[in-house]
Amino acid sequence: MQVSKQQICNKNKILTSQLLQSEVSNMMSEYDMKMIETYQSQINNGTLAIQRNKDLKSLEFIKTFNINGLMIAECKNIIPKLECKTLKHLVIINCNINSLKDFQLEELEVLDLLSNLEKQSQTCMVQDIIQFQKLKMLCLRLMKVDTSSLSQLTGLTGLLLYNCELRNTEALKPLINLVELHLIYNDNIDLTTLQYLTSLTKLTIQRCKLVDLNALRPLVNLQQLRISWNSIVYISPIMVFKQLSQLDAQNNYILDIQSIQMHSNFKSFQLSKQLQPTKAQLKAAIKMRDIQNQIIILRKFSQQSNQYKQQLLEMRQKITETLQQQINIQIQLISQAASLLKSVNQFESYQ
Repeated sequence: MQVSKQQICNKNKILTSQLLQSEVSNMMSEYDMKMIETYQSQINNGTLAIQRNKDLKSLEFIKTFNINGLMIAECKNIIPKLECKTLKHLVIINCNINSLKDFQLEELEVLDLLSNLEKQSQTCMVQDIIQFQKLKMLCLRLMKVDTSSLSQLTGLTGLLLYNCELRNTEALKPLINLVELHLIYNDNIDLTTLQYLTSLTKLTIQRCKLVDLNALRPLVNLQQLRISWNSIVYISPIMVFKQLSQLDAQNNYILDIQSIQMHSNFKSFQLSKQLQPTKAQLKAAIKMRDIQNQIIILRKFSQQSNQYKQQLLEMRQKITETLQQQINIQIQLISQAASLLKSVNQFESYQ
């Protein structure tokens, strides 16, 4: 029995719609290594069906797609430009980032890229992603990130960087629209720039060798905080987060767990598996805490000093304006007196 192209296309549509469900969304909410291994191994039946039949018409109407890097190579041989006008959520596994140039994705809102687990030499060139103007959520896993152009993605509301060798967060400074940020397996990361991301409500910093939380103090809108698998000793700085309702701080070295009792808004918190800090870790944590406290004091003093300077400048400006007004009045009086004297002289000459 001969199968028509239309029947093959319909079959592909059915297979594709069956696989493109909640699996991808569920995977994005988990960030441990077990998830990544599972994530890489999943090449769904719909993708394989499209590969076998070399028919991409079923991509036209889908909204979510999970694609393997090998599939991209075949796509390029079949259709130079892939038009998926309704696609909102794209997951690419073991991918060649340059292949993104072959997609026309006008409605794409979520892009999730996972590089090869064995070869992490790939660099994500963010300028290849800027073309997706409606992109809101970007997930980059197991790849180097071109941080120099990351700052151009100002429309993002969500960002996940998993083992991307990120050290300097200066590129995140312009991303003021972020409401969720997830940093995992990025060792010794500098968090000072995060103070500008005050719209954040969800923050994950896991397995980043985080020691001190004081750099997060300006993020007063945080509602969910995940800081497990770090080297945190003192958790009391998070008490400034009045809206914080969910906390995951497992596998740290926290000594002041009693501080959590002072926070009444928690709906859930996880503090199990706390390790005993070594003397060196404790000494380093105390030193870091003291330094951060001094920085906070100096910052407040600097702010007060700046306010005082501003007040002095405003006062000086007012005094200058008042003196100028008095000078103008005196000039007017002198002018009037000169005019009056001239009139008197003319009157005397007339007599």
